[in-house]
This record gives sequence, C-alpha cells and structure tokens, in this order.
Amino acid sequence: MNRQLSVELQPNIVYVYGKVNGKEVPWKLSAPRIWSAVVDKTPDGIYKLEITAYNAAGTQTHYELTTYASPGWTDPKTDWTYKDYYNFWDLNRVENNVIYISELLTLFDEKVDIETYIERSIDTIEFAESLNRIEKNIDILATRYKPSGWQESKLDWQYDDSFSYEDANRLERNLELLYKHYRGNLDSYKYCGMINVGEEAI
Repeated sequence: MNRQLSVELQPNIVYVYGKVNGKEVPWKLSAPRIWSAVVDKTPDGIYKLEITAYNAAGTQTHYELTTYASPGWTDPKTDWTYKDYYNFWDLNRVENNVIYISELLTLFDEKVDIETYIERSIDTIEFAESLNRIEKNIDILATRYKPSGWQESKLDWQYDDSFSYEDANRLERNLELLYKHYRGNLDSYKYCGMINVGEEAI
C-alpha cells in the first residue's frame, strides 16, 4: 500500500529531487507551492525526507526532515470548546483520517479521488484553500453514504474567515460517523460461501 507525502515550498521552485527513507522517488507539483511524492507505506509511519529544491535560476536548497504519518485510524477529538487551542497536529489527524477512510472504501469496491494530503509542521501557515480542500475531501468520502447526524461541510472558506471550535467538531464528527459506519459494516460482513463453525448449511 502507498502513501502520498507532500511538502510546501517557495513559489519560485521549478524542480525537486529527493529521497524518502533513502530511496529515490519522483516529486511533482500537485498544487501551487505543494510538491508530492508517492512512497511505500511504512509500518511505523515514519518517513525521512532528503529534498533538493531548484529555482528557475538553478539555485538549490537542501532540506532534511523526518515526518510522521499515522498508518491507521487516529481517534478524533469531538469535544472541542471555545477554551481549546487548535494545533497543526490536529489538522494532520483530520488529514490522516481522511486518507484512512478513503482506503477503507476501497474494500467496498469504491474508488475515491481525494486531493493532496499535506503534512503540517509548526512553521506551516494555513490558507483558506487548504480548509476548502479538506472539507471537499470529507464531502467526497460521503458521496456513497451520509450517516445520520451528518453536518454539511463548509466549502466556501475565505481568507478572513475564523476557524472555530464548531468547525473543528464538524470535521472530526463527520469523519467519525463515516468510520463507524464503514468499519462496522466491514467487521460484520460475511463473505460469500463462508460458514461459521456450528452453523448449519442451508
């Protein structure tokens, strides 16, 4: 199984060469400022990136960083209040769970095309288009089925909109509803032709 990793670089970058966990991988521009690579998923979710970025003048900048992308579902926080502080790792958790549910849907023969995943750090600046992308991705996951209790996504974020605890709860609760629905169906699914021990065959 694969994992898409993304980094945000300066807008004047025209080419990126790099390795992930010592293996050379191709990088491509997947959105303005966002360079992405598809790599083999690691069991521990740890990825060591060595990147050389080139601008149009040929000047190069080298980056080395280690990032963590959870290999599975991460329990969401669904009890945000106005007293809480929202951190970069909270949106990373949301992004990770979007990826997880998209992979879960493939087990139901459902192909889901979601947009670029961004691994944030303390230096990342969030933009309205990123929040629109996240909300759109969650909406795409619900194309097949919207569970009871679903809250409609906000798809029109503007640069001066404030992100509140209610928004944080909506993102995580919607994902949790999808997770419980599909995970529950998967756990109770009986494959055709399977007979449990002690069960009479008809």
